[in-house]
Amino acid sequence: MPRSIYFLLLSVLYTFTTFESHSQSRSYKNYTTDNGLPSNTIYASFQDSKGFMWFGTPLGVSRYDGYTFSHLTIRDGLSDNEVFNFFEDSSDRIWFRTLNGKVSYFKDGFITNSSTDTTLRLLDSQSYISGMFEDAQGTVWISTLRDGIVNYSRNKQIHRFFHNNDFESINDIFSIGNSRIAIVSRTGIYKVQMNEKQDAILETDTCHLLTTANLQLPRSAQLSQHDILYSSHGHVYAGNLQDDTFSVFMRPASSTLSVYNIGQDHDNIWICTNKGVIPYSKITRKFLTPFLQAYKISSVIRDREGNCWITTLDGGIFFCSGKDIFSYTVADGLVSSKISCLSKDPANALWFGYEDGVVGIYRHGRMRSIPIANNAVKEDCRIRKIHFNGGRCWIASQVGLYLLERNSTTLLCGNVREMIEHPQGELWLGASDRVFVLSRSIYEAYKNDVTVLPSDCKLGYGNYGVLKRERSNAFFLDKQNTMWISTDKHLYKAIDDSLIAVNPERFNDKVQVNDFEELSDTTLVLATNGDGVIFFDKHEKYVTVGEEQGLTSGVCNAISADASGAIWVATSNGVNKITGYPDKLKIEHYTVLDGMLTNEITDLLVLKDTVWVATNKGLNFFDRHLSIQDTIQPLIYIDHITVHGKRYLPQMESLIFNHSENDVEIKYVSPLYNSIGEVLYRYKLHRDSPWKYTRDPFVYLPELSWGEYEFIVAAKGRSGIWSKEVSLSFTIKKPFWRSNFFILSVIGLLIAVAWGGIAFYLRQQRTKAMWQQRALVSELRTLRAQMNPHFIFNALNSIHALFLRNDIVMAQEYLGRFGKLMRSILDQSEEITIPIHEELASITNYLEIEKLRMNYGFTYSIDVDPALDIYTQEMPSMILQPFIENSIWHGFQHTASDQKLTIQLAMGHEFIIITLRDNGIGRKKSFSLKKNHRSKGINLIRDRIEIINFERKQKIELSIEDLEDEYGNHPGTLVTFKIPSI
Repeated sequence: MPRSIYFLLLSVLYTFTTFESHSQSRSYKNYTTDNGLPSNTIYASFQDSKGFMWFGTPLGVSRYDGYTFSHLTIRDGLSDNEVFNFFEDSSDRIWFRTLNGKVSYFKDGFITNSSTDTTLRLLDSQSYISGMFEDAQGTVWISTLRDGIVNYSRNKQIHRFFHNNDFESINDIFSIGNSRIAIVSRTGIYKVQMNEKQDAILETDTCHLLTTANLQLPRSAQLSQHDILYSSHGHVYAGNLQDDTFSVFMRPASSTLSVYNIGQDHDNIWICTNKGVIPYSKITRKFLTPFLQAYKISSVIRDREGNCWITTLDGGIFFCSGKDIFSYTVADGLVSSKISCLSKDPANALWFGYEDGVVGIYRHGRMRSIPIANNAVKEDCRIRKIHFNGGRCWIASQVGLYLLERNSTTLLCGNVREMIEHPQGELWLGASDRVFVLSRSIYEAYKNDVTVLPSDCKLGYGNYGVLKRERSNAFFLDKQNTMWISTDKHLYKAIDDSLIAVNPERFNDKVQVNDFEELSDTTLVLATNGDGVIFFDKHEKYVTVGEEQGLTSGVCNAISADASGAIWVATSNGVNKITGYPDKLKIEHYTVLDGMLTNEITDLLVLKDTVWVATNKGLNFFDRHLSIQDTIQPLIYIDHITVHGKRYLPQMESLIFNHSENDVEIKYVSPLYNSIGEVLYRYKLHRDSPWKYTRDPFVYLPELSWGEYEFIVAAKGRSGIWSKEVSLSFTIKKPFWRSNFFILSVIGLLIAVAWGGIAFYLRQQRTKAMWQQRALVSELRTLRAQMNPHFIFNALNSIHALFLRNDIVMAQEYLGRFGKLMRSILDQSEEITIPIHEELASITNYLEIEKLRMNYGFTYSIDVDPALDIYTQEMPSMILQPFIENSIWHGFQHTASDQKLTIQLAMGHEFIIITLRDNGIGRKKSFSLKKNHRSKGINLIRDRIEIINFERKQKIELSIEDLEDEYGNHPGTLVTFKIPSI
């Protein structure tokens, strides 16, 4: 369809629904009692030299640091809870303009009043403090409504003028140079020459006003040294006090208009009324559109970052970013606040879709709406895309596809969420579960339900057919008329009658494309649902810009390029602007801190030089050249230091704490109202220490060691500019044990302890050496005992006898046993403990040799408990043989027959129990038969056990028991060992 016909179509559409003119607004943040204010009635606002915001209320004053409101009342020293304004002098004293006329000021964390500083008593009045200023000499001038004027010099001298209420009332005062002041009163405006030394008036001139009536509650503002504005009866007048000329600055639009205050900044004058704010531009010299007309405005100021603070008498505080970001909401004429998509027609009018089946059109500052869906389905009819081709406007919605053509709207088919009309006459339709490609002829024949087609109808694109079981996300037609399709599974490109999946490893169900844009060099720019923005050039090279590169979110819902090639991205966390691709990437952020309605952005479109942003709270728009980069260096201030729960101010001359007072918390703040939640702090405790970073406006330093500290801190906001460093020095004293007396005492004590320790050590070493010597002697004696010459001689004789009897086999067996026994005795002599199985092997060899020597006159048995692991458990070497020898040599020697030796090994609780039982004559009878013989072997074993027990916690126990029968005889001996297990 020719463009002329299209414009005719639009003109026809416009005739049926009238465009309405609506004014844009700004986004405000409203602070009320819910946010910490003591009252929603705010008389005035003020920003001090440190950047803090002050607010006067009927319940005291509130100070805001960007984090919390803190409150001061008469309990804190305030002279009156009702504070109507503030003034800060060159000494950083913040004076409070109170209702009761009593003076007080805030400095260094404290409020001073006439009770705490008696020199201020002569400044107190009985009437409202109406004005304040400071002259070049540092004298503070204070006007009261009915008690005249008083000044307070730097050397605390006080002078009072107009005690008798010569002007009926004084509503404000200004300095106009040369020791002259201007007095604004109900009876007129006066220029007065003051002589503070004589408490006298040298000259009073009355200015000739435009009205002869008394001024009604005049409000005033000094624009320059001689230019002022003042109000009366709803009018605002401009006056030049140098030549006494006056003119009407503003006439009231209504007889009920009342002026509450007049404020100004570098570019604007703010007329605060009972019906909102009336702004006046100093640049264009024109009044601008009033705003907040539902509120009674008490003051408007602009802070050092350019933000506006508007206080009201009935609605708290309104904060507005200083950036020129405007908005349209329901209050400004939108049908609904939820905007789902944006588009533009060939005439560059803005079209936008609502969530509830309505399409809006914005053209030349006027707005209209077109209902698309009927009432039955409009709640579910989210407009997803608006597409123009020829004279047709296609609207894809959650309900289906609509065609807006020739002042009529037609629902063509359901289940279509995305569409493009290809220049070759094909319709690309995306549903929730498939993608269709139809020719116009097929579509016209079956447009009421494209999901049901005859079986012989060719459906799909070329040889590829239809994409099934894939939800369409976005379609895009590039400058070469190549179709790009994004689904929930792949990214496709139409090539030669086929759809080719592009880099499936990268674009899949985890990384989906939500929108497309194309740069002038044919580079494709993709907005993804988690991987940020991807630049895809003609050489198929990828450049990803995500959160690591500076995006506020990797979830990108829409994308648009402006005429300069800048890429604008709608994310789930604000608008991002990408410039400098591909070499010098730079990213700027636009968020609620800059005036956006919300950070959740649904769509975005650059239309000429305007960036339009769709959100679920309305429309934002701003000039694409708008820069949000602040160039103001932040301020930072150390508020206080808390030590063990006690609070100290940084202005104190000495901050010296005891050693036990080493848990320190330092509170600091940088009042950056454009960077709330995004201020980064860095700090360190010594000049040469590395920086530590945090976003908390405080730092907790537990258990600091003693010494001198210099806490240094700086802040950085969204501008990226670091503030100047501020520091706080404090000292933690040495502990008493670090004093010279204590150190000398400790040294003396250490010397004494060391001397005693050395003596004890030497004594222990001597004792240990003695025991080691005893151990060596004991081992040598034990070895000698076990290698008893008599035993060796007798054993060899017995073996020799076997040879003589020509019993060679038996002789060789016993000779082998004898050799093994000798070798085991020598090997075990080097070890303190040995495995039990080695000790049993030695004992077996010994017993066999003794049986040969005794002509097999006794028998023996060795019983081992199955629970005892004889290969891992150990016992002292060579401790059983002497007792076995005693049993054979002394117990069996005088018995006739049935000589028996039983050896048992059992596993007890933490001990190995070894018993040796014989049925010999017993110890008493053996001792009586051999009175002159003493068993050296047993004594040696006792000595060895004592030596081994010397260095053990668990001791070896030995007991020898004479067995006794029922007749009192002692048929045998029982030897028991208890050896700790390992």
